[in-house]
Amino acid sequence: MKQRTGEPLTIAFVPVGVDDWHGGQALISNTMRAVRRVREDKVRVMILADSASQNARYARDAGADGIVGFDTSPRWSPTRALSAALIRWQRYNRSLERTLRHARVRIVVGETLSWRLGSVATVSWLQDFQHRSLPDLFDGRETARRDRVFRDTMELADRALAMSTSVADDARRLAPHQAAKLRVVRPLTLIDAATYERDPAAVTAKYGIPAKFFYVPNQFWMHKNHSLLFQSLHLLRERDTEPHVVLTGRAEDYRNPKHFGMLLHQLAEWNLSAQVHYLGVVERNDVHDLIRQSICVVNPSLFEGWGYAVDEAAALGKRVLASDLPSHREQAAPECMYVDPRDPVQLADHLERIWNETSPGPTLHLEAAARAHMPDRILALGESLCGVFDELVHV
Repeated sequence: MKQRTGEPLTIAFVPVGVDDWHGGQALISNTMRAVRRVREDKVRVMILADSASQNARYARDAGADGIVGFDTSPRWSPTRALSAALIRWQRYNRSLERTLRHARVRIVVGETLSWRLGSVATVSWLQDFQHRSLPDLFDGRETARRDRVFRDTMELADRALAMSTSVADDARRLAPHQAAKLRVVRPLTLIDAATYERDPAAVTAKYGIPAKFFYVPNQFWMHKNHSLLFQSLHLLRERDTEPHVVLTGRAEDYRNPKHFGMLLHQLAEWNLSAQVHYLGVVERNDVHDLIRQSICVVNPSLFEGWGYAVDEAAALGKRVLASDLPSHREQAAPECMYVDPRDPVQLADHLERIWNETSPGPTLHLEAAARAHMPDRILALGESLCGVFDELVHV
């Protein structure tokens, strides 16, 4: 497909995190904004969605120029039969390729791939290989499925984006023959200037929480390691130190539906319920206000491909207490402190010191530095992405 003179490059993004992962939604939105910042009117960014999905709001919230729809219904026709045969035997989706060509789409960016798209280039944004680092959290069937999906994606994609050097290293180990396709493109949290015009203390009245607290903006997935945090709070209670902690995020983990209930039982057993405030899933603006109002963002996770909690806190100018993981180290967040994610005493010692020495509210010197660096970060992300896109098409 030749690009017409003066025609913008059209890129279609497959939605990530539509229902259960706000980090995925932020990834797509921030990616689109960064590409626009570099290419301005020379690019169109679209959401690719099947006709049965409700993606209009997702596209609007992400800032897309529109939706490219395709029909996955099973109605029989000779054309559909041919497409089905090509998908099955050659892993080539002729029908979708034709839809994309009609919409002038040159590149599709998604998380995983199940087929080739012919003349339309494909880019996969690899998340992580948690099942390889924490195999005890996955059964054999799930591990095999994840390996298969990854290897298929690496084989079918024209380029694969790794969120961190550690993700790229894992990908090379699992698919060494496809390593040439890998590019490290680190995500970015974009912060609107209006965020700093709000009084973050207002969020405490909205949710009925204390003015001073640690903040943990993680989903309640097993690897997020809330149990370590609660062990540390239990140790501090025995030292007569009772810091407040605010938690947000979805409570479900498909790997262990009882996980959240077990955590609540742990809180009750250790008499910590009055200190720990779970707010559920909250709006993105409230997440940002909670970060700014907190004395510190805490992420004790056992594994991260990138670590959105750390990145978001750093982008807002808030200090972080994070588990000592390669991806967290790679971010080099200002004034970040690192702890062993399996040592509750070490975490308790850090929490106690920060609680006794820190006042709630914005950390003004870190906020000022974060705001000053934001334009350069947006430009760096946009240029990295556009560099990959330019490898695939001549614009």
